[in-house]
Amino acid sequence: PEFFARLVEDSADGILAVGADDTVLYANDAALVLLGRDREALVGKELGYPCGDSGPVAIEIFRREAEPLTAEMRVAESRLGGEPVRVVTLRDVSLRARAEGELRHKHEQLLQAQKLEAVGRLAGGVAHDFNNILSVILTSCEFAMGDLPADDPLLEDLDQIRSAGERAATNRPSLRNIIPLSKCFWAAFWRAKASCILYSTLSGSSARA
Repeated sequence: PEFFARLVEDSADGILAVGADDTVLYANDAALVLLGRDREALVGKELGYPCGDSGPVAIEIFRREAEPLTAEMRVAESRLGGEPVRVVTLRDVSLRARAEGELRHKHEQLLQAQKLEAVGRLAGGVAHDFNNILSVILTSCEFAMGDLPADDPLLEDLDQIRSAGERAATNRPSLRNIIPLSKCFWAAFWRAKASCILYSTLSGSSARA
């Protein structure tokens, strides 16, 4: 019927009828555009893409005078003039494929940021613990030295301990250096997470479209 023929011809998806020998028997205008071929170069020739599976299958289409694109192929068995044919449907999913690629990239960034977050937490914890230990050592030395007489031989040992602690306190990886580093890790983590959520949402919207 003319009505259904018009539906097929005006479809935004590429629709082809492919014979048992992979020869293209029919192609609508959208299929010609997607494949980058004119009717004479396509109909009566082999399709050039495997269409044995029902799909959906993603295929890369390389066109001579246009940008390559990613298409989703679906195949259904039918009959034409009493002969078995495969009805092949092609849909341009290039935008969705790019969105999924970006999503994978952002997910990798998120994983990296999570590793950095763990390093930042560890760095902050090490700095705090280091400061706490030094405070205990130096304070204990001060109290011990104050309780000993001036000629006590232990004073020299305690003085060396105190001097070593003071040198460590002077040369330690201070909180002023480590905590900002930890904050940078946190900032990278949240930026990557926000980007991942955004691209996941966009990808989902594209898939539904």
